[in-house]
Amino acid sequence: MKWRSFFLGVLCVISFGVYSQESFIVYRLSDGKEMFSKGEQLDVRLTPCSTFKIPLSLIGFDRGVLLDEIHPVYPYHQGYEAYLKEWAGPINPTSWMAYSCVWYSKLLAEKLSSQVIADCLRAFEYGNAEVSSGLGSLSGDNPFWIKGSLAISLREQALFLQKMLKKEFSISDKAYQMTRSSLFKEELSDGAQLFGKTGYSGVVDDATGSYGYFVGWLEKNGQTYVFAYLISGHDVVLSRRVPRVKELLIDIGV
Repeated sequence: MKWRSFFLGVLCVISFGVYSQESFIVYRLSDGKEMFSKGEQLDVRLTPCSTFKIPLSLIGFDRGVLLDEIHPVYPYHQGYEAYLKEWAGPINPTSWMAYSCVWYSKLLAEKLSSQVIADCLRAFEYGNAEVSSGLGSLSGDNPFWIKGSLAISLREQALFLQKMLKKEFSISDKAYQMTRSSLFKEELSDGAQLFGKTGYSGVVDDATGSYGYFVGWLEKNGQTYVFAYLISGHDVVLSRRVPRVKELLIDIGV
């Protein structure tokens, strides 16, 4: 195990570079036990970026703005931000989550209203529940969940996911089921099922660099393990977020 930990530490340096740092926390859902944690940013409230799509999905389905996997469809209009080529076309709830489309999130949030979202975030105990910086324009201005007023720590992200999985919020079963389904990532070789949502901040500032997230859970042999992962720095490799979480889960025996 010591050699494995050493190898993974070397791999992290190779993959992320010496200017990046990672934080990671894992809970067992059945008893709420913290199984593992590392890093210096576990309790620091930071911008959640597209991991915010998880509570936004819960609210959207509960309030009836999101209807099912493919409705509503919002059309793309010239001038909307198109960070990914997939954003430059019609988006539905499935493609919204899969491609993490920000302009769809903004339209959804506008239809729900900032007041409704803030009230729900407070009920969810989701970070500071602060939406005051607004939605920004559809052309690319940052909304409150990307380098805006909303902030949440990794530990709070993991605790929020535990409450969601235990259905502790006063929302509909449909909201839980649709959101859970949309977060499925893959079935692993041992039969475990991986769920989660990534997020990316873009450059925060010269000192910080950027943030990359992967938050979610693993279901295996009747147990559920909830995790929250953050990589930050000037050389964040987005394609390494999910593989790195898998490595860490293997390393701690999950």
